[in-house]
Amino acid sequence: MTVSRIDTAIAWGAARLGAVPLARIAEVTIRAALVAAVLAVAGLMGWLGRLDDRLTDLRFGFGTRAPSQSLVMVDIDAKSLDAIGVWPWDRTIHARLVERLQDLGARQIAFDIDFSARSNPASDAAFAKAIGGAEVPVFLAAFRQNKASGDPETVLNRPIDLLAAEGWPALVNVPVDADGRVRRFPADMTIDGERLDALPALIAGAPQGTGPIAIDYSIDLHALPHVSASDVLDGSVTAGAIAGKTALVGARALELHDFLLVPRWGMVAGADVVAMASETLIQGRNLSRLPALPFALPLMALALGLSLLPARRALAALFALAILTEAAAVALQVLDATVLETAMPLMAAGGLMALVLFREYGLRCAMLTVARRETVNTRRFLERVIDDGFDGIILIDERDGLTRINGEAVRLLGLGEASPRTVADLPAPLPAVVAAVRRADGSRASATDIVEVERRVLEYSVVAFPLEGGAFRQGVNRMCVSVALRDVTARQRAADRLRHMALHDELTGLANRAGLAEAASGAGGALIYFDLDQFKIVNDSLGHKTGDQLLVEVARRAAARVGGSGTLARMGGDEFAVYCPEGLDAAGELAAALLADFATPFTVGGHRVTVGASFGVAGAEWDCHDLNVLMRRADLALNVAQKQGRRRIAHFEAAMEAKLMRRLMLESELAAALDRGEIHVAYQPQFDLATGEVVSAEALMRWRHPSLGNVPPNVFIPIAEETGLIHQLTGWMMKRAALDAVAWARPIPVAVNVSVLDLKSGDVPAMAVAALEYSGLPASRFELEVTESAFVGADPTVSDAFDRLRARGIALALDDYGTGYASLGYLHRFPFTVLKIDKSFVDGVPADPDAMVILQSVVVLARGLGLKTVAEGVELPEQRDALEALGCDIGQGYLFSAPVSNSVLAKMLAKERAAVG
Repeated sequence: MTVSRIDTAIAWGAARLGAVPLARIAEVTIRAALVAAVLAVAGLMGWLGRLDDRLTDLRFGFGTRAPSQSLVMVDIDAKSLDAIGVWPWDRTIHARLVERLQDLGARQIAFDIDFSARSNPASDAAFAKAIGGAEVPVFLAAFRQNKASGDPETVLNRPIDLLAAEGWPALVNVPVDADGRVRRFPADMTIDGERLDALPALIAGAPQGTGPIAIDYSIDLHALPHVSASDVLDGSVTAGAIAGKTALVGARALELHDFLLVPRWGMVAGADVVAMASETLIQGRNLSRLPALPFALPLMALALGLSLLPARRALAALFALAILTEAAAVALQVLDATVLETAMPLMAAGGLMALVLFREYGLRCAMLTVARRETVNTRRFLERVIDDGFDGIILIDERDGLTRINGEAVRLLGLGEASPRTVADLPAPLPAVVAAVRRADGSRASATDIVEVERRVLEYSVVAFPLEGGAFRQGVNRMCVSVALRDVTARQRAADRLRHMALHDELTGLANRAGLAEAASGAGGALIYFDLDQFKIVNDSLGHKTGDQLLVEVARRAAARVGGSGTLARMGGDEFAVYCPEGLDAAGELAAALLADFATPFTVGGHRVTVGASFGVAGAEWDCHDLNVLMRRADLALNVAQKQGRRRIAHFEAAMEAKLMRRLMLESELAAALDRGEIHVAYQPQFDLATGEVVSAEALMRWRHPSLGNVPPNVFIPIAEETGLIHQLTGWMMKRAALDAVAWARPIPVAVNVSVLDLKSGDVPAMAVAALEYSGLPASRFELEVTESAFVGADPTVSDAFDRLRARGIALALDDYGTGYASLGYLHRFPFTVLKIDKSFVDGVPADPDAMVILQSVVVLARGLGLKTVAEGVELPEQRDALEALGCDIGQGYLFSAPVSNSVLAKMLAKERAAVG
């Protein structure tokens, strides 16, 4: 029933309209249906939207607009990172940046930097203070992100409260389209009830509720003014570059990874997107979109009608319609910031053109024509690439004939006017390499290497590949070969230079530490370490330039001696090393020869310079072949040679390493010894030579190690000074001695030794006052002993410490007088009350007349200055009698008492008090 009605309708239409018009109507209907179907599929697949976006992106290039010059980019670029340091910066630097930008007259300051995490409190506070003190708005970046990977729930990362309270949080989130490009910027966002305006809207002063910002990328990104953050901080930027503008601070250095893909300009910094969005609002260029259908439907109807024209005219008309449509869209976008969505009419016109072609030529003919033209174009394109490429290209057929060789290959291989025809005409090793890659039995094989031809270093890549046979050779493959050549001479020479620099010392040209390690990679051998004995004096007196010249001469003389028997290296400064592969005996002989060579003076810069050298020798035959161990042992031997008086040769012995290990062990355990109660105080009484009474006591620090027993002070005190523990030990010693002295039966003074390091880098007065306050001991009973070495160099720190101690009433004793730096000058300049005569003078009394004369002069001098004299190291009765006869006041030594514990001294004093009372 239905079929008969359709037939009746067609017959009725044919009778009324005629057969030809009815066919036209059917054709138009079919074409309209096909175009509608294509557009529907394209819309559902998202192709229309993506095409509209790409067309919009392309239109930005038709009308470049200059920026408003109301914005300046302050870049955290590679220059800033080199000048200031690794990222992230301390926030005091951002505080200085705010202050500098305000001083330069910035109208607003905006930071496109994440401040959502806390740094150290002082830096955060300094940055907050700078923001709060700014007289212009300071915008801080806030952004939304997922709570965790794969979690759709988002959180707002805003500046920490301390900064947010002073600045203005602003949104910097941007949505990324499906093709990875950023085209829009949200004007605001509300998260957890908190609404944030976008940073571009705040910069431009745009009203709230303007909707998303469609960024106009026709604005010239490269014309935006830029300054480096480091130039702003160091004052290199003038006020004219900043005054009256919004300063946008953002990351631009590649290592900070803040880059986004945008239309027209490609990959740009995140701050550039903020700037372009701001410029879009400032210039009133927020792109608006016209509705698609009211514009597209008439155009598609017109295109449908034009498609009914004869083929050539239809194609021309449809093409002209597409061009005019896109031209109108370009004009609207350039002149009025209005986006006309043309994807639908353009796709419809394209589809109709395809239908016209299909009707005119048939699908098969069209496809063959296109394929033929593509083949011709591809061939021409590849030929042009081969002929004009920067690389040399050679194509070889299955019979080793050269089917193609470009001019660059001829030049690189030095073929000149020769016309090579086969692989055999090519220079070695290319023929052998081509033959090798062919032996892959049809599978793809390749070879890559470098070769030197005509003094050029060439990198070549030889690849074998199969081609299918022609119409009469179905299934037969031809194995062809391609050769690519590239001139890498400069790269290879640079690599060679870099390798040489990495393995050699720049000043002397000798091997460096890395070069020595490479030369000594084999087993066995021996190592010599040596350095110059008085090189610092040459540097200080004649200058570093002369010192460098001396090092070069030393290297030259040593290299002449070493020759090919070993590897000479400069390890740094004036320290050298020689690796001797022949072993320890040869190394010892070589060291002796070098020692003799350096005895001859050097002539450097017109100066005759005499320097010796000390040598340390270690052999790998000892018990290892590890170069690092060998270097350490040679260095240990060198230190021994230097301590033995210099210009000596010392060979490594196991005892040296054992001594070092013991010292390292003591160094590591000394820090905890005080907490473990291993440090204690012994007291050596001092006796009045006239009455025999105890008149004072010297506190002496002792260390009782749980496994080593008593560690001598001359061992652990230097370790404490080198490690910085001496200040802690001295402070503890003062408190312990003062606390013990308070409880003694007789109120005699207690003396505590103070090291030179304590005086020069510690706060001795503060430690002494703390000890007195802690114990309650009067200052009159507290005495500090200082050696003469404290006065070398006239350090003002020492003088200041003495003045503060004298102001607190603390007595000072000059210890070990006459043992190295004795000077009458400081005896009256500094507030000493006691002069302690060193044991070395007491030992000669009374048999040595010279010692007696010296002691008498010291006693007379002390009395003239009002100082008490204490003789140390009194061990014999005749020494005591002679000292008393000379007028010495006090004696100290084993004749009277060895150092005793506090309890023993307390009993001694109590006994004396009982005897008196």
